[in-house]
Amino acid sequence: MQKIETYSVLQMAGGKNKKLKSQIWLRNNEHHVSGVLYFYKNGADTPAKDKKVGSLIYGYCQPEQYSEILDLLRNEGPVYLWYIESRNLAYISTSEEPVAEGELDHN
Repeated sequence: MQKIETYSVLQMAGGKNKKLKSQIWLRNNEHHVSGVLYFYKNGADTPAKDKKVGSLIYGYCQPEQYSEILDLLRNEGPVYLWYIESRNLAYISTSEEPVAEGELDHN
């Protein structure tokens, strides 16, 4: 588990890999890249398994997941990046939150 402190979004214009739509780079508190989420265009084949190389986690996502993940990164906190080796599964999550917490009023 790694806590995500910052992120950056890359939107692909085309180029050599025309299957790739966008990427979200996830960074830890030292601003080192902890993981990269790849989003592929509709109908494009995605790699079958997420993977971890050293401490870097790679997640391969469907295009419909993009707005949900970006919304989670923008509006929730803290957010964590996880990897389950036995399942080749990367995912992000929030911490536990109270039921019916609602949105905070920042006025």
